[in-house]
Amino acid sequence: MINNTLKHANASQIQLQLLERDGLLIIGYEDDGQGFEIKPFSSGFGFENIQNRVQLLKGKMVFDTAPDQGVSVHIEIPYSPTTSS
Repeated sequence: MINNTLKHANASQIQLQLLERDGLLIIGYEDDGQGFEIKPFSSGFGFENIQNRVQLLKGKMVFDTAPDQGVSVHIEIPYSPTTSS
């Protein structure tokens, strides 16, 4: 996501949050870049690759953008921390 923002968004800020809650790893990502219009079946290889990785980990991704609105991504991945004995 950072790479996509640096390459395409002309953003001045990126916000990245990472937390664990209720057995989920939660990733929140936002930039204040130029955004883009989402077209059916043409999400672009970058976001398609991210979505495929999230699905592989049995997670969920919500993606929001529009021209001049930046990009917002919310990812939830099932997570169970390992404990050492």
